[in-house]
Amino acid sequence: EAENVPSFDLMSESDPMCGLVMSSSPAREQTTATIQDCNNPFWNETFRFRVVDPEVDVLTISLCDSDSFSHREFISKVELKVDDFIEGKVIDKWYELPTTKSNKVTRIKLICQLAVNGRIPFIPY
Repeated sequence: EAENVPSFDLMSESDPMCGLVMSSSPAREQTTATIQDCNNPFWNETFRFRVVDPEVDVLTISLCDSDSFSHREFISKVELKVDDFIEGKVIDKWYELPTTKSNKVTRIKLICQLAVNGRIPFIPY
């Protein structure tokens, strides 16, 4: 979910999507769906990443404007150090994203959990 996504389109609102990458496997980007013509998108999607070294790994979420006529236009990003997560605890938090395209604060909401492989996600333990 995001709020106040700046528009890069001349005649409409933004077409936002996110790319998610774990630093230990940068070639394995996962992406959300593109929400057409919306500056306040809601994705409700689940992604899983393999953590190689929690003390070093960083999850990067890049917010982009996706257009059918051009490539993705980068809007902003947030980088989350895996070491800041407590295993088993569900994090439900808004993150502010710096942008130069808008005077409004762009935010993205993430619900995350660092869990051992095989555990049911989003159930605190």
